[in-house]
Amino acid sequence: MNHVYLLFVRMILIGGLLSCVSTSLHAQWKQCSGSFVGEVTCFTGNSTLLYVGTSTSGIYRSTDDGANWSQVNQGLTDQKVHALAMIGSIVFAGTDFDGLFRSPDSGATWTVANEGRIHLLNIDVHSMVTRENLLFAGSIGGGVSRSIDLAENWTPVNTKLGNEYVHSLGLLGSKLFAGTEGGVSRSNDNGVSWEAANTGLPNTPTYVTSFAVSGTTIFAGTSDSGVFRSNDNGDTWEEANGGLPTKNITSMTAIGSTIFAGSRDAGVFLSSDNGNNWAPFTTGLQHLNITSLYAKGSTLYAGTALASVWKYEKITSVSESENTAQDILITPNPAGTSFTITGIDGANHLELINSIGMTIRAWNVESSVCTLDVAGVPAGVYSLRISTATGMRHTPIVVMH
Repeated sequence: MNHVYLLFVRMILIGGLLSCVSTSLHAQWKQCSGSFVGEVTCFTGNSTLLYVGTSTSGIYRSTDDGANWSQVNQGLTDQKVHALAMIGSIVFAGTDFDGLFRSPDSGATWTVANEGRIHLLNIDVHSMVTRENLLFAGSIGGGVSRSIDLAENWTPVNTKLGNEYVHSLGLLGSKLFAGTEGGVSRSNDNGVSWEAANTGLPNTPTYVTSFAVSGTTIFAGTSDSGVFRSNDNGDTWEEANGGLPTKNITSMTAIGSTIFAGSRDAGVFLSSDNGNNWAPFTTGLQHLNITSLYAKGSTLYAGTALASVWKYEKITSVSESENTAQDILITPNPAGTSFTITGIDGANHLELINSIGMTIRAWNVESSVCTLDVAGVPAGVYSLRISTATGMRHTPIVVMH
């Protein structure tokens, strides 16, 4: 209870700024068509193409943002795909047994790309990230490899990595992060050397499944300890699990300042306050075993263990401070089962909006003072949207029971 109250006080102290997620009023998850087989393990794409990798049936491509899909496996001898990435128009696929593949023609054909000082053949390539013309591949048992020539040649970059079972890779500015079965390692020189970056992470056996970046903050999702964040380039980490009912995080991504976490069997969760608090983001989502998340513009895609792809469109992080209603009084605030609002002269339409932009309650009022019922509304921080003939205003309200 004190945590929720302090969060409210902090919002007031910064001038009533309420950061939230703006979506279409009736927006919800929608399932994409496509006859996928196996878990949907990964995504990549550009402005015109979207790709997914699966655990048993290779790679699928969509040219219309997921409305239709075609299987593109010619030359792909290993169809258990763990990772996808793109540099320009070239697509890369990391597989379970046959290493890494490359396609120069939008997935129409694939060729093995495993050469160099290290052969990625027979290595499970589990993650990839790109920076300009650099391609990094993380593997289970083989550590991190780097290519500077679009996967023509590979070089191992594992000095002081510590643990060569790499499940995830992430980038924050010039820093490269590797999520291993021993925690997090960080490189400041494109993998030439590594150092442990585990301060604040749990000592219990865990591994980092995914990274997400928002501004200067990097988030790490773990297999059994939830979400951690670092505001100092990985020097220290702190737990960021407020409101998360599960600690098994499979994937993470961000759209602006809004962070998303996919979980095993509990769906997708959203945070609009830098990971302090999380809320379910599952309206319309029928498959809750999330295996991958991918953000493309303002659209969020989710892959599931039940061979399905889902998307949620028109997500934007917004600041509503310009229209914050400073002259409106709400008492009590935090509210219990009801609250009284004063200072809304004339006819008004009021809406109680949650952290993902959904209307929880709505009222039409004509009095300047009115008492409104919030019994049954889940405890949390909300925005009260006040619509009049002259415009729209917002004011924060906390519900506590």
